[in-house]
Amino acid sequence: MFTNNEAHSGGGIALHDSYSYLINNTIYNNIASETGGGIYCEYYSIAELSNNILWANNAYTFNEIFIESGASAIISYCDIQDTLWPGEGNISVDPLFRDPDNDDYHLMSTACGDLYDSPCIDA
Repeated sequence: MFTNNEAHSGGGIALHDSYSYLINNTIYNNIASETGGGIYCEYYSIAELSNNILWANNAYTFNEIFIESGASAIISYCDIQDTLWPGEGNISVDPLFRDPDNDDYHLMSTACGDLYDSPCIDA
């Protein structure tokens, strides 16, 4: 879980000349004063993302993910706000966290007594 962080670029995660495999993460409500509120990927970095949620991140440009020229991303089975990224199984729908205002980022599930199932469950 990466939440409530602030940075110049890459409020949640900043990658610099690296290969990173990010799986099963929630990157939520981070702030970048410039670009890449959730993830900032630069200098020939490769970010491979699978089964992540990037939501409510904020930046001057590119709220959720910024991929600089020369860097790349392979994204699959992710829920990314306001952008349907190319790749298998990606969605862009409200993940339906139980109570993010009180730091409860569990996904809503009727099995747990919630009224709705998060679209991220079994997506």
